[in-house]
Amino acid sequence: MFSETYRMLRNRISVFVSLPIASLDAIALQQKLNEIGDQQAEDSLTAIRKHREKNGE
Repeated sequence: MFSETYRMLRNRISVFVSLPIASLDAIALQQKLNEIGDQQAEDSLTAIRKHREKNGE
């Protein structure tokens, strides 16, 4: 579970630091941040599902 969480955080941070912040206006930046958050939520649900399947829950 730790490795999956680490992978998700690493991916999220990687996407965040690659944003062209200087060239985005406030609305576009907020939309991109929301997309990153949405992706994280989907990744978290997938990790939980995999953990439960692995442990027979």
